[in-house]
Amino acid sequence: MSYKPYVIDELLRDIHCHLSSEDECYYLMVYTSKVGFAYSNENSLISNFKKKLDTRGTPQWAHKGRAIQTLGNVFYDTLPLIIDFTSTTIVPIPPSKSKTDPLYDNRLNQLLEIGCRGRNADVRNLILIDQSVEATHTLEEMGLRRPTIPEIKRNYRFDNDLVHNLKPTIMLFDDVLTTGAHYIACKEVIQAGFPNADVYGVFIARRELPPEILM
Repeated sequence: MSYKPYVIDELLRDIHCHLSSEDECYYLMVYTSKVGFAYSNENSLISNFKKKLDTRGTPQWAHKGRAIQTLGNVFYDTLPLIIDFTSTTIVPIPPSKSKTDPLYDNRLNQLLEIGCRGRNADVRNLILIDQSVEATHTLEEMGLRRPTIPEIKRNYRFDNDLVHNLKPTIMLFDDVLTTGAHYIACKEVIQAGFPNADVYGVFIARRELPPEILM
């Protein structure tokens, strides 16, 4: 399974409404929401990757592990096309749960461990959240409002043990790009602390609505 990176261009920025022409972002796949995991191979892969930790010990858990391995191998092939490892620090965008929460999921780190193997990559969980929150896609499913960028930023802080000797370029990494709010929040936090940093984003997939909803 191989994918090439695509850039979020002017034709896609309206879909991912918080992004502007100043935001350099890449993605590999398209995840179609509201249609279930069986809609496409990509939907199945992303759905399995995002399975919650409370599925541990159930038959679903093996699917999550296979998805992490598959996506790690995909990025092993793809990352050299979109990163200079010598000058870039990779920062996973933090999940919705804090590190002290039993449902904290480090799936992005597990993927990057596979995708960066043998490459002396600088991967840091530079940004932490203070308090666990409900995942944004869950809020949408419940018909609740998505958090604003200022609200997201208020829950972010630097891990002070990891702020030293950052490389000049920061690659923010996340699973699915929706509106871009969490990416922008992380980018603004990093640029406030490191104004000379060059920040860009890489995502496994971008979200797209099915055609019948767009009509």
